[in-house]
Amino acid sequence: RDVERSRGLGDVYKRQGDSIDFGPWYPMVLGGRAVFKFDDGLHGVEPWISDGTVAGTKLLFDILQGPGSSRPEMLLVWRNELYFAAQRGSFSGYDLYATDGTTAGTRLVRAFATFEGVYPIRMVEHGDRLYFAARTTANGQELWSSDGTTQGTSMVVDLNPGSAEGVDTFEAASFGGHLYFAGADASSGHELWRTDGTATGTTLVATLNPTFDSSPFDFHRIGSRLVFGASLVGESQYFSTDGTTVQQLSFGPLYINGNWKLYEAGSRLVALMRGNGGSSELWGTDGTVAGSGIIRQIGADHTEFTNMRAWRVSSGDKLLF
Repeated sequence: RDVERSRGLGDVYKRQGDSIDFGPWYPMVLGGRAVFKFDDGLHGVEPWISDGTVAGTKLLFDILQGPGSSRPEMLLVWRNELYFAAQRGSFSGYDLYATDGTTAGTRLVRAFATFEGVYPIRMVEHGDRLYFAARTTANGQELWSSDGTTQGTSMVVDLNPGSAEGVDTFEAASFGGHLYFAGADASSGHELWRTDGTATGTTLVATLNPTFDSSPFDFHRIGSRLVFGASLVGESQYFSTDGTTVQQLSFGPLYINGNWKLYEAGSRLVALMRGNGGSSELWGTDGTVAGSGIIRQIGADHTEFTNMRAWRVSSGDKLLF
Protein backbone atom coordinates (compact mmCIF):
# COMPACT_ATOMS: atom_id res chain seq x y z
CA ARG A 1 0.00 0.00 0.00
CA ASP A 2 2.88 2.37 0.74
CA VAL A 3 4.22 1.91 -2.80
CA GLU A 4 0.78 2.54 -4.29
CA ARG A 5 0.25 5.70 -2.21
CA SER A 6 3.69 7.03 -3.05
CA ARG A 7 2.62 6.98 -6.69
CA GLY A 8 -0.75 8.56 -6.00
CA LEU A 9 -2.66 5.33 -6.59
CA GLY A 10 -4.02 5.39 -3.05
CA ASP A 11 -6.60 7.89 -4.28
CA VAL A 12 -8.62 5.08 -5.85
CA TYR A 13 -9.46 3.60 -2.45
CA LYS A 14 -12.98 4.41 -1.29
CA ARG A 15 -14.32 4.40 2.25
CA GLN A 16 -17.09 1.88 2.83
CA GLY A 17 -18.99 2.57 6.06
CA ASP A 18 -16.47 2.40 8.87
CA SER A 19 -13.78 0.53 6.97
CA ILE A 20 -11.69 0.75 3.83
CA ASP A 21 -11.35 -2.15 1.45
CA PHE A 22 -7.61 -2.32 0.87
CA GLY A 23 -7.24 -3.90 -2.59
CA PRO A 24 -5.81 -4.72 -5.00
CA TRP A 25 -5.21 -8.47 -4.61
CA TYR A 26 -3.07 -10.84 -6.65
CA PRO A 27 -2.31 -8.70 -9.73
CA MET A 28 -1.33 -10.42 -12.98
CA VAL A 29 0.59 -8.85 -15.83
CA LEU A 30 -1.15 -8.56 -19.20
CA GLY A 31 0.53 -6.61 -21.98
CA GLY A 32 2.64 -4.57 -19.56
CA ARG A 33 -0.31 -3.68 -17.32
CA ALA A 34 -1.56 -5.12 -14.04
CA VAL A 35 -4.98 -6.74 -13.83
CA PHE A 36 -6.39 -7.22 -10.34
CA LYS A 37 -9.65 -7.44 -8.42
CA PHE A 38 -10.71 -4.31 -6.60
CA ASP A 39 -13.72 -2.74 -4.85
CA ASP A 40 -14.11 0.99 -5.39
CA GLY A 41 -17.25 1.18 -3.24
CA LEU A 42 -19.50 1.59 -6.28
CA HIS A 43 -19.19 -1.55 -8.38
CA GLY A 44 -18.34 -4.24 -5.86
CA VAL A 45 -15.27 -6.47 -6.31
CA GLU A 46 -14.60 -6.46 -10.06
CA PRO A 47 -11.60 -6.74 -12.43
CA TRP A 48 -9.52 -3.55 -12.74
CA ILE A 49 -6.48 -2.71 -14.84
CA SER A 50 -3.57 -0.30 -14.34
CA ASP A 51 -0.55 0.92 -16.26
CA GLY A 52 0.93 2.31 -13.03
CA THR A 53 -0.59 5.78 -13.31
CA VAL A 54 -3.75 7.26 -11.78
CA ALA A 55 -5.16 8.05 -15.22
CA GLY A 56 -4.41 4.55 -16.43
CA THR A 57 -6.04 2.80 -13.47
CA LYS A 58 -9.68 1.95 -14.15
CA LEU A 59 -12.47 -0.57 -13.95
CA LEU A 60 -11.97 -3.14 -16.70
CA PHE A 61 -15.44 -4.67 -16.74
CA ASP A 62 -18.44 -4.55 -14.38
CA ILE A 63 -19.42 -8.20 -14.74
CA LEU A 64 -22.10 -8.14 -12.03
CA GLN A 65 -23.72 -4.80 -12.80
CA GLY A 66 -24.20 -2.38 -9.91
CA PRO A 67 -22.78 -2.67 -6.38
CA GLY A 68 -22.75 -6.49 -6.40
CA SER A 69 -19.41 -8.32 -6.66
CA SER A 70 -18.38 -10.83 -9.33
CA ARG A 71 -15.30 -11.68 -7.21
CA PRO A 72 -12.97 -12.44 -10.11
CA GLU A 73 -10.13 -14.90 -9.62
CA MET A 74 -7.21 -14.48 -12.04
CA LEU A 75 -6.08 -17.80 -13.51
CA LEU A 76 -3.61 -17.63 -16.42
CA VAL A 77 -2.30 -15.40 -19.22
CA TRP A 78 -2.41 -17.35 -22.49
CA ARG A 79 -2.12 -16.15 -26.08
CA ASN A 80 -2.27 -12.47 -25.11
CA GLU A 81 -5.41 -12.90 -23.03
CA LEU A 82 -5.97 -13.23 -19.31
CA TYR A 83 -8.33 -16.03 -18.35
CA PHE A 84 -10.23 -15.59 -15.12
CA ALA A 85 -13.24 -16.93 -13.23
CA ALA A 86 -16.05 -14.65 -12.07
CA GLN A 87 -19.53 -14.93 -10.62
CA ARG A 88 -22.65 -13.55 -12.32
CA GLY A 89 -24.66 -13.65 -9.09
CA SER A 90 -24.24 -13.80 -5.31
CA PHE A 91 -25.03 -17.52 -5.15
CA SER A 92 -23.79 -18.69 -8.53
CA GLY A 93 -20.69 -20.69 -9.36
CA TYR A 94 -17.81 -19.25 -11.36
CA ASP A 95 -18.04 -18.76 -15.12
CA LEU A 96 -14.94 -18.68 -17.33
CA TYR A 97 -13.96 -15.33 -18.88
CA ALA A 98 -11.09 -13.99 -20.99
CA THR A 99 -9.85 -10.44 -21.58
CA ASP A 100 -7.29 -8.76 -23.81
CA GLY A 101 -7.13 -5.84 -21.36
CA THR A 102 -9.96 -3.81 -22.89
CA THR A 103 -13.61 -3.61 -21.94
CA ALA A 104 -14.66 -4.48 -25.49
CA GLY A 105 -12.22 -7.39 -25.49
CA THR A 106 -13.53 -8.94 -22.27
CA ARG A 107 -15.67 -11.95 -23.09
CA LEU A 108 -17.52 -14.86 -21.56
CA VAL A 109 -15.87 -18.14 -22.61
CA ARG A 110 -18.13 -20.64 -20.85
CA ALA A 111 -21.23 -20.07 -18.70
CA PHE A 112 -22.35 -22.59 -16.12
CA ALA A 113 -25.71 -23.15 -14.45
CA THR A 114 -26.46 -21.95 -10.91
CA PHE A 115 -24.35 -23.76 -8.30
CA GLU A 116 -22.06 -25.08 -11.07
CA GLY A 117 -18.84 -23.57 -12.32
CA VAL A 118 -15.06 -23.37 -12.64
CA TYR A 119 -12.76 -24.24 -9.73
CA PRO A 120 -11.45 -20.67 -9.35
CA ILE A 121 -7.93 -21.37 -8.12
CA ARG A 122 -5.77 -22.81 -10.88
CA MET A 123 -5.52 -23.31 -14.65
CA VAL A 124 -2.68 -25.09 -16.48
CA GLU A 125 -1.51 -24.87 -20.10
CA HIS A 126 -0.77 -28.16 -21.83
CA GLY A 127 -0.22 -28.58 -25.54
CA ASP A 128 -2.54 -26.20 -27.36
CA ARG A 129 -5.23 -26.14 -24.66
CA LEU A 130 -5.96 -24.90 -21.16
CA TYR A 131 -6.93 -27.34 -18.42
CA PHE A 132 -8.94 -26.66 -15.29
CA ALA A 133 -11.52 -28.25 -12.99
CA ALA A 134 -15.23 -27.48 -13.20
CA ARG A 135 -18.31 -28.70 -11.41
CA THR A 136 -21.65 -29.62 -12.98
CA THR A 137 -24.72 -31.11 -11.35
CA ALA A 138 -24.65 -34.18 -13.58
CA ASN A 139 -20.92 -34.97 -13.36
CA GLY A 140 -19.57 -33.42 -10.17
CA GLN A 141 -16.17 -31.70 -10.32
CA GLU A 142 -14.09 -33.12 -13.17
CA LEU A 143 -11.22 -32.26 -15.52
CA TRP A 144 -12.08 -29.80 -18.32
CA SER A 145 -10.12 -28.20 -21.15
CA SER A 146 -10.54 -25.24 -23.49
CA ASP A 147 -9.07 -23.89 -26.71
CA GLY A 148 -10.31 -20.43 -25.72
CA THR A 149 -13.67 -20.67 -27.46
CA THR A 150 -17.11 -21.53 -26.12
CA GLN A 151 -17.48 -24.43 -28.55
CA GLY A 152 -14.03 -25.73 -27.69
CA THR A 153 -14.56 -25.79 -23.91
CA SER A 154 -15.72 -29.15 -22.54
CA MET A 155 -15.15 -31.90 -20.00
CA VAL A 156 -12.17 -34.15 -20.76
CA VAL A 157 -13.38 -37.18 -18.84
CA ASP A 158 -15.95 -38.12 -16.21
CA LEU A 159 -13.32 -39.80 -14.08
CA ASN A 160 -15.68 -40.58 -11.22
CA PRO A 161 -19.02 -41.25 -12.99
CA GLY A 162 -22.16 -39.51 -11.83
CA SER A 163 -22.15 -36.56 -9.44
CA ALA A 164 -19.11 -37.80 -7.46
CA GLU A 165 -15.89 -35.77 -7.76
CA GLY A 166 -13.14 -36.98 -10.06
CA VAL A 167 -11.05 -33.88 -9.24
CA ASP A 168 -11.01 -32.23 -5.83
CA THR A 169 -8.52 -29.36 -5.45
CA PHE A 170 -7.08 -29.04 -8.96
CA GLU A 171 -3.34 -29.78 -8.88
CA ALA A 172 -1.68 -30.42 -12.25
CA ALA A 173 1.41 -29.94 -14.43
CA SER A 174 2.32 -30.43 -18.07
CA PHE A 175 5.11 -32.99 -18.42
CA GLY A 176 6.17 -34.77 -21.57
CA GLY A 177 3.14 -35.49 -23.72
CA HIS A 178 0.73 -35.63 -20.79
CA LEU A 179 -0.96 -33.52 -18.16
CA TYR A 180 -0.36 -35.01 -14.71
CA PHE A 181 -3.00 -34.31 -12.07
CA ALA A 182 -4.60 -35.51 -8.84
CA GLY A 183 -7.75 -37.46 -9.67
CA ALA A 184 -10.08 -40.12 -8.32
CA ASP A 185 -12.18 -42.81 -9.97
CA ALA A 186 -14.85 -45.07 -8.47
CA SER A 187 -12.31 -47.58 -7.11
CA SER A 188 -9.52 -45.40 -5.68
CA GLY A 189 -8.99 -42.20 -3.76
CA HIS A 190 -7.29 -39.12 -5.19
CA GLU A 191 -4.05 -40.40 -6.69
CA LEU A 192 -1.62 -39.58 -9.53
CA TRP A 193 -3.26 -39.61 -12.99
CA ARG A 194 -2.26 -38.36 -16.41
CA THR A 195 -4.08 -37.54 -19.63
CA ASP A 196 -3.29 -36.85 -23.26
CA GLY A 197 -6.43 -34.71 -23.42
CA THR A 198 -8.85 -37.50 -24.30
CA ALA A 199 -11.06 -39.71 -22.13
CA THR A 200 -9.47 -42.90 -23.44
CA GLY A 201 -5.99 -41.44 -22.93
CA THR A 202 -6.58 -40.70 -19.24
CA THR A 203 -4.93 -43.32 -17.00
CA LEU A 204 -3.89 -43.94 -13.41
CA VAL A 205 -0.12 -43.58 -12.97
CA ALA A 206 0.33 -44.75 -9.37
CA THR A 207 -1.55 -45.37 -6.13
CA LEU A 208 0.75 -43.90 -3.50
CA ASN A 209 -1.58 -44.24 -0.53
CA PRO A 210 -3.77 -47.37 -0.75
CA THR A 211 -5.30 -46.56 2.66
CA PHE A 212 -6.77 -43.19 1.71
CA ASP A 213 -5.97 -40.27 -0.65
CA SER A 214 -2.39 -39.34 -1.51
CA SER A 215 -3.77 -36.19 -3.22
CA PRO A 216 -0.60 -35.26 -5.19
CA PHE A 217 0.25 -31.55 -4.98
CA ASP A 218 2.87 -28.88 -5.74
CA PHE A 219 4.11 -30.20 -9.12
CA HIS A 220 7.49 -28.97 -10.46
CA ARG A 221 9.50 -30.02 -13.50
CA ILE A 222 13.21 -30.44 -12.79
CA GLY A 223 15.52 -31.92 -15.40
CA SER A 224 13.89 -34.98 -16.89
CA ARG A 225 11.60 -35.60 -13.93
CA LEU A 226 8.41 -34.25 -12.38
CA VAL A 227 8.59 -33.68 -8.61
CA PHE A 228 5.51 -33.44 -6.39
CA GLY A 229 4.30 -33.91 -2.85
CA ALA A 230 1.87 -36.61 -1.73
CA SER A 231 0.14 -37.61 1.50
CA LEU A 232 1.04 -40.94 3.03
CA VAL A 233 -0.31 -42.41 6.27
CA GLY A 234 0.33 -39.77 8.92
CA GLU A 235 2.75 -37.66 6.88
CA SER A 236 3.45 -36.07 3.50
CA GLN A 237 6.57 -36.75 1.43
CA TYR A 238 8.10 -35.77 -1.93
CA PHE A 239 8.09 -38.04 -4.98
CA SER A 240 9.19 -37.83 -8.61
CA THR A 241 8.36 -39.54 -11.87
CA ASP A 242 10.00 -39.80 -15.27
CA GLY A 243 6.64 -40.75 -16.81
CA THR A 244 7.27 -44.48 -16.35
CA THR A 245 8.15 -45.09 -12.70
CA VAL A 246 7.55 -43.16 -9.46
CA GLN A 247 10.27 -42.76 -6.81
CA GLN A 248 9.97 -41.53 -3.23
CA LEU A 249 12.54 -38.78 -2.58
CA SER A 250 12.07 -37.88 1.10
CA PHE A 251 11.49 -40.16 4.07
CA GLY A 252 10.50 -40.04 7.73
CA PRO A 253 11.26 -38.70 10.24
CA LEU A 254 11.29 -35.80 7.75
CA TYR A 255 7.87 -34.71 6.54
CA ILE A 256 6.21 -31.83 4.69
CA ASN A 257 4.70 -29.47 7.23
CA GLY A 258 1.34 -27.93 6.34
CA ASN A 259 1.43 -25.75 3.22
CA TRP A 260 5.22 -25.53 2.86
CA LYS A 261 6.09 -25.58 -0.84
CA LEU A 262 8.99 -26.33 -3.17
CA TYR A 263 10.96 -23.47 -4.73
CA GLU A 264 13.20 -23.57 -7.78
CA ALA A 265 16.88 -22.82 -7.23
CA GLY A 266 18.79 -23.34 -10.46
CA SER A 267 18.94 -27.05 -11.22
CA ARG A 268 17.44 -27.99 -7.86
CA LEU A 269 14.26 -27.61 -5.84
CA VAL A 270 14.37 -26.61 -2.18
CA ALA A 271 11.84 -26.68 0.65
CA LEU A 272 11.62 -26.62 4.42
CA MET A 273 10.72 -29.94 6.05
CA ARG A 274 10.02 -30.91 9.64
CA GLY A 275 12.49 -33.30 11.28
CA ASN A 276 13.37 -34.93 14.58
CA GLY A 277 12.78 -32.80 17.67
CA GLY A 278 10.62 -30.38 15.71
CA SER A 279 13.62 -29.14 13.74
CA SER A 280 13.22 -27.22 10.48
CA GLU A 281 15.44 -28.71 7.79
CA LEU A 282 16.28 -27.02 4.49
CA TRP A 283 15.91 -29.91 2.01
CA GLY A 284 16.79 -30.06 -1.66
CA THR A 285 16.40 -32.35 -4.66
CA ASP A 286 17.38 -32.66 -8.31
CA GLY A 287 14.50 -35.09 -8.83
CA THR A 288 16.52 -38.24 -8.06
CA VAL A 289 16.89 -40.25 -4.86
CA ALA A 290 20.68 -39.83 -4.86
CA GLY A 291 20.33 -36.08 -5.39
CA SER A 292 17.86 -35.52 -2.54
CA GLY A 293 18.60 -34.72 1.10
CA ILE A 294 19.00 -32.19 3.89
CA ILE A 295 21.05 -29.10 3.03
CA ARG A 296 21.21 -27.78 6.60
CA GLN A 297 19.11 -27.31 9.71
CA ILE A 298 17.46 -23.90 10.00
CA GLY A 299 17.04 -22.88 13.66
CA ALA A 300 17.32 -24.97 16.79
CA ASP A 301 15.09 -27.93 17.59
CA HIS A 302 11.52 -26.94 18.46
CA THR A 303 11.95 -23.67 16.58
CA GLU A 304 8.55 -22.98 15.07
CA PHE A 305 8.57 -21.88 11.44
CA THR A 306 4.97 -21.60 10.24
CA ASN A 307 5.75 -20.94 6.59
CA MET A 308 8.45 -20.29 4.00
CA ARG A 309 8.69 -17.68 1.23
CA ALA A 310 11.45 -17.50 -1.35
CA TRP A 311 12.59 -15.18 -4.12
CA ARG A 312 14.94 -15.82 -7.02
CA VAL A 313 17.83 -13.39 -7.41
CA SER A 314 17.67 -11.75 -10.84
CA SER A 315 21.12 -13.02 -11.87
CA GLY A 316 22.57 -16.44 -11.13
CA ASP A 317 20.96 -19.33 -9.29
CA LYS A 318 20.73 -17.85 -5.80
CA LEU A 319 17.55 -18.08 -3.75
CA LEU A 320 16.64 -15.81 -0.84
CA PHE A 321 14.22 -17.23 1.70
